[in-house]
Order: sequence, then C-alpha cells, then structure tokens
Amino acid sequence: METPSAVARRQKCPNEFRATTNSADLVRRAADQGAKPQRYPAASHRLGVFAPLRLCVSAVPFSIRCRPVRLRRIVGKPAVRRSRLLTLALLLGVLLASLDANAQAPPPAELATPRNDIPALSNFAKVSDALYRGAQPTAEGFAKLKEMGVKTVVNLRGFHSDRGLMKGLGLNYVHISFKPWHAEDEDVIPFLKLVLNPKNQPVFVHCLHGADRTGTMVAIYRVCGQGWKMDKAMEELPRFGFHTVWENLRRYLLALDPEALKAKAASAPDPKAERVP
Repeated sequence: METPSAVARRQKCPNEFRATTNSADLVRRAADQGAKPQRYPAASHRLGVFAPLRLCVSAVPFSIRCRPVRLRRIVGKPAVRRSRLLTLALLLGVLLASLDANAQAPPPAELATPRNDIPALSNFAKVSDALYRGAQPTAEGFAKLKEMGVKTVVNLRGFHSDRGLMKGLGLNYVHISFKPWHAEDEDVIPFLKLVLNPKNQPVFVHCLHGADRTGTMVAIYRVCGQGWKMDKAMEELPRFGFHTVWENLRRYLLALDPEALKAKAASAPDPKAERVP
C-alpha cells in the first residue's frame, strides 16, 4: 500500500512518478492488491533503456528541439539545393554582366568648347582624336591644321572651294555640299563614312561659321561614332552659335535613326578624297 505522502506526490507529479517508478514494483503492487497488471503501466516500460534520454529531450522547448530537424529536412532536399544553386548562379551572372557593361560603357560625354585664341582659326575645337571642327579657315589656318597633324579637310559649303588655300600642304580634300535648308542622309553618309575611317583621321570639318552645318555633322558623329544620346549631342549646338533659323536641322537630328544611318554608311562606297598638292 502507498503511503498518503506517496499518493500525494504521485498525483502532483505524475510524470516524475512514472519516470522514477520501477515496472517490477508496479506489477508486485498490483498483484498484492489482487488486480491484473497493466500491459504498459509506466513510461520506463514503454521506452525501455531510452526512457531517460527521451524524457530529457521532452524537457527541451519544442521550437528549439525541432529547429535542427527542420534545417536538415530543408537543406537535405535535392530540389531545394538545386534552387539555391540556381539562384546563386543567376546572381553571379547579373554581377558579371554589370561589371562587363561598366567596362564597355562609353566614356562620359564631355561637351567641346570653342576656341578663338588660335590665329587664323575661329570657332575651333577638338571634338575627338579623330575629328576637329571650326569655321572657314584662311590659308594660314590650313597651315596650322597641317602642323596639328590633320590629314583630311571636309568642306560643307555649297559653292566655295578650299583648293587654292590648301595648295602646297599635301592635305586630302573632300567637298560635300550640305544644304542647311534640306538636310539629307545622302550628304551625311559620305561624311560619316570618311570620319570613321582611321586612314583619313584626323579630319577637320568646316562650313562658313562652323555653327549650323558643322554642328549638325558633329552631332551625328557624336551619336553614330561615339555612342552619345542625341539630346546630349545637341547641347553642343548653342555653344558654337547655332542659329535658330535653321530649326529644320534640329528636327532632322531629332528624327534621325542612328542604327539605320550606320547600316547605310557601312554598305556605302568610300568617298573619294582629293589630295591637294
């Protein structure tokens, strides 16, 4: 028979009672009382030798106890591993693509500023290593261009020739009659073809003022040759005194399809450059 204190302790802490009570004692007690023993009367009988371990584990909070199991189940799934590897591969690809794009990006657009401090050259500027621009030079101005290393001169004026002013300099000369009131691709393509050919560089392009026709051609070179945006290239126009009366030239630039123009230039024949002795 259990003492009253043992009964009270068992009722207060049944788990402790089951964990500490020997199954043989229970069977013996039941036999003394004339009752049939239960099949699994105590936790120790159900769990066998692992009872203490399982009871200790049950004392750990459920969230902590299950976390390793959850991690093993998640990490251990092949589909999850493949998904994570795919995500990492995509992120790495995006990173490499951004680095490659930055490496291949064109240099920052720097607007040219006209110079008037060079004798015999007005509204003059270096656009790039391949191209210079300016107003109509004098004979002294052409000699100065020769000293700068210019190889080819492009004249955009309609009826004026530079041959007499260039005599004795050995410069290459191309005359393109570019009409400011009616801009056409047929006039732009020879210029673009010529200025993008390294054997003609450096090139000097001019009209009368070096502002309107010259500014239009330079803007096209900026876009098709240097990868500028058209709105950025057109910011140079007022710097060199572009006249607003030639609004049709601005409309021509805004409507220009650079890729189509470059495709036409690629298939067009090379313009003939005349060498002036």
